Amino acid sequence: KSFRTRPVLQTTKARNVTNSYDLHILKIARDDAKNRYHVLLHNVQQLTDVLRNDLAVADFEVVQRITETAREQRFVSENKRLKLKFENLSGSIDRKSRFVNDKVVKTAILNLTNRQLPEHHQQLLNLGPKFVPAIRRVPVVDIVTSVESVAASMNATNDLVHQGEKLRHDVSSILMKYVDKKLPSNLSSQQQQALRELKQECNTKVVPFDKGTGFVIINEEDMFQKIQVQLGEAKQIDKDPTSSLVTKFQRVISRLRKEDKLSTHLFYSMYPSDAIPPRLYGLVKAHKESKGYPMRTVVSTIGTAFHGTSAYLVKLLQPTLNKNEIRVKNSSSFVEQAGTWTIDSNEIQVSYDVVALYPSVPIKRAIDAIMIILENDLLDLRSRTKLDMDDIRELLRLCLSKCYFLWNDKFYLIDDAGPIGLSLMVVVAEAYLQHLEDIAIRTALHTNIAPKSYRRYVDDSHARFTSMENASSFLEILNSQDEQIQYTMECEQTKGELSFLDITIRNTGHGNYEFAVYRKDAITNVQVKPNSSVDPNMYVGIFKGFLARATRICSPQRLKAEIEFLVNVFDENGYDREKLISIADKYINRFNNNVTDATSNEQQLVKLPWIPVVGPKLRAALRKYNIKTVFTSGDSLKDILCRHKSKLPPNSHPGVYSIPCGCGCEYIGETKKRITTRLMEHERDIFHGRWKQSGAAEHASKCDDSFKFEGARTIAIESNYRRRKIREALEIRRTARTGSTIVNRENGNICTTNAWNVLLARTGSK
Repeated sequence: KSFRTRPVLQTTKARNVTNSYDLHILKIARDDAKNRYHVLLHNVQQLTDVLRNDLAVADFEVVQRITETAREQRFVSENKRLKLKFENLSGSIDRKSRFVNDKVVKTAILNLTNRQLPEHHQQLLNLGPKFVPAIRRVPVVDIVTSVESVAASMNATNDLVHQGEKLRHDVSSILMKYVDKKLPSNLSSQQQQALRELKQECNTKVVPFDKGTGFVIINEEDMFQKIQVQLGEAKQIDKDPTSSLVTKFQRVISRLRKEDKLSTHLFYSMYPSDAIPPRLYGLVKAHKESKGYPMRTVVSTIGTAFHGTSAYLVKLLQPTLNKNEIRVKNSSSFVEQAGTWTIDSNEIQVSYDVVALYPSVPIKRAIDAIMIILENDLLDLRSRTKLDMDDIRELLRLCLSKCYFLWNDKFYLIDDAGPIGLSLMVVVAEAYLQHLEDIAIRTALHTNIAPKSYRRYVDDSHARFTSMENASSFLEILNSQDEQIQYTMECEQTKGELSFLDITIRNTGHGNYEFAVYRKDAITNVQVKPNSSVDPNMYVGIFKGFLARATRICSPQRLKAEIEFLVNVFDENGYDREKLISIADKYINRFNNNVTDATSNEQQLVKLPWIPVVGPKLRAALRKYNIKTVFTSGDSLKDILCRHKSKLPPNSHPGVYSIPCGCGCEYIGETKKRITTRLMEHERDIFHGRWKQSGAAEHASKCDDSFKFEGARTIAIESNYRRRKIREALEIRRTARTGSTIVNRENGNICTTNAWNVLLARTGSK
């Protein structure tokens, strides 16, 4: 096929001439390959004769044996690759058959229903929650938006204006070839059918594991009952408190801005123009079979009224809390600290765990504890913010004032509790536990039962004692500090061995600990499959991430077994074993030699969706302009199938939107608020005759028809201001080139280039 040409004229004579030419070229290529082969063979023979004369017999035999082994390995791998290439070109194999992975060593499915799952459903779900099905169409406008945001920044520098136009032209040329093409799927026809059926299923739900990578199939009623048990003291309320909460935040943050205590950037990141309510959903604790697989409730607070302020307070408070020596950042930092301890052969280790930490934290007392800790670190705190102590207290109270959420289309409220799922709650709980534990340890010191060491990560603690009696007595002291914060104690499973976080800690009896990676029984071996639609570089990154954890946690005598386990796991998931071993060897050598990868911060960065074939071409085009490309993956099976979170009404996010008019015209706008809120503002402007407020109102003053606000739709969800404005301009241009009449006043003028016009016209209006 590589030597096949297309005749210019579709006649018998033209086809005969072309076929004769094709055959002649093919023979020339064959003869050229023969000649090159014999030349190389002659060169090898000459080199062999030279080595035989120059080397000792034993050395020559070693070289010959190594060379022959390498040649054989190369021959096998190249033969396999070329055979597969020939089969693909000739069409002798089903292309989709290579996407089916029937090798399931440990199932990723927990079926809690009384019905048997069809085979094709199991085949799909065993790909795992992280598997990303390939998109079928190139998201042209998404890519153009990302590239234009970088190219527009070049226009700010006169020397780079020409380069910006060249970049637009190069990207447009690549996308033009794929704008109308349907991309191949990485799922078999049976798997695609299973995906459609599972999405349409109403009576059963697909829920992810709480820990590990797997799916739980559960009846909808059973899921509701499990979550209802977890709601506990939550009471149902009639009204959504989101709007009143937004008003309070706006008032406080605006005042702080007027007092020059917040920068412009900080003000906009904290200020909630609009907000959605927190939404509750559940994850099944697949590792707790003895308790009937309970659910862990999780609340999503992204886009809520407290989200921006909470993120800032976390950044502000965390450096102070990090100075506490009880707190450990992660497993590797614990191993690093514990490696310096002298361990007595007779001492025991225990693990303390706080029962239901976040709902149990008393908010008022926790805020008081935070303020005491901050006052002891006042000098450093003042270097990080202009806010005074009263301002911080006010923001803390505001963020933690109401714990409410949306579940099953109903609103619930928990009294005297902080918002579940809010990042600030982690910091608040950390501060309060530091306060309680400081008192407990000082009390224990007076009675000579204090732990030899005490370290905690969130709600899990590790402690060492001379006897079990002391460990039990210290537990009583911990539980006496606050009746709402209660601890449980876990003892060593076997003599001298305890599991803490993801570490197995063993007392060697020789003055030190030995560490290994700990995994729960419910943890599956399912990883991202090689045919998942993600950047291939990510596969190596994921494997290296596991290697990094192994090298930082495992003791030298346990490291080899852990790496062998990881190689086996990724081999089971369809990866090349020899390549995995090679990556592991190189990584360990670099780790042992303390070699780190040099990174450069000078390059501009652009994020694009990963698309096979198209992605590498775009990366190569952007690299010519010193722009680094980071590929993002599309929706995974978890995102597609696990739809158990309370669904928001249409147009509930910020972004770009379209409003049709009865006369056939269209208005395209953008907003940081919820699109529904902006639509109501348009309606009020038209009702009250405020014709100059927008292009929509101005058109309504002249048009005999009216806008169909019920038919308004979200074109793109986008929270970033710059990308939102660019996307609005591109959508205006695209819609205008399909023949529709746009009533916007700006008409996409923020996008000053015409380089995208032809491409946008090809995409049509969606």
